[in-house]
Amino acid sequence: MAKKDSDVFVCKRNTDGYWAYPSPFVAHRRGTQIQFRNLTGDTIEIDFGETPVHGKSLSLAPNAKGGVMVDADARPGLYEYVATVVGRTRKPVLVKGGSPPQIIVDT
Repeated sequence: MAKKDSDVFVCKRNTDGYWAYPSPFVAHRRGTQIQFRNLTGDTIEIDFGETPVHGKSLSLAPNAKGGVMVDADARPGLYEYVATVVGRTRKPVLVKGGSPPQIIVDT
């Protein structure tokens, strides 16, 4: 059974930017359920790239939530993922300091 550590929140800032928090998110074991909560009125698409999770992408409707699970054979490491706001123009979801959001797998 999956263990949910906590949520990653996607928020819209006053400056028309978007943030993911916390980042890096720490998954403390294989099988951890990572829950993403979209707190904006916009659709968010997440591409996990090389992050060892079930499902390589996640689409979140406005004000929705969804999750992925860390693979059972995940190797420890720091992984970046790409989150974008879908609309007429695609906008990146960043973290404080302007870098892409990250997940740390700590097994």
